[in-house]
Amino acid sequence: TLEGILERFTDSLDVSTKEYRQLRKRRNIGGINAMFPGDCIEGVVSQNGMNIWQTELTLTEQIRVLRRMYFRTIEVFAPLTDHMWFRTVNGNHDQATRVQNTRADDGYATEQAIAVADSLKLNESAYGHVVVEVPPLDQGWMTVQSFDSTFVIAHGHQWRRGKAMDWLANQALHATNVSAAQFMIHGHEHRWTVDTNSARTVI
Repeated sequence: TLEGILERFTDSLDVSTKEYRQLRKRRNIGGINAMFPGDCIEGVVSQNGMNIWQTELTLTEQIRVLRRMYFRTIEVFAPLTDHMWFRTVNGNHDQATRVQNTRADDGYATEQAIAVADSLKLNESAYGHVVVEVPPLDQGWMTVQSFDSTFVIAHGHQWRRGKAMDWLANQALHATNVSAAQFMIHGHEHRWTVDTNSARTVI
């Protein structure tokens, strides 16, 4: 239910901020990297729209809730740090359409991140240190830097389940900037997993 989702989301923010405060007492943590790797709404495109009748909210209501969840994330974390990155990519459920060809970077998740970025500019004194990032033109993933760590953020519908490391290997073959990433953050598989090799950690 919507109530359950929002309760768990709020609880996760509470737990994360408490943990951050405790860690910062013992370690020199320079910034906060908040990542949303797609499927941020149920949408109306995936599964040929068959999930529409099961959702409590209309599409526009889902988008409104997402935007407010994004902003709430920034609102609670921004005062705790001098550097904050807020990053999101689109999942298959975030796609706006499949009727017409559309760009991989274009979807509801990224559009709401852009809307939040626009609103942050209205209060530079509180949020001037927050950087909002979405994928570049026609790209469904992004490689980003936070201090000396490099991340690739993607949604897992771009490869078969359990094949994230293979996707990373293929990106390296084609000499994309993904090959520089030490960490990969992805969604789609609806379960928590961590996979590592000598140079990569996939979460």
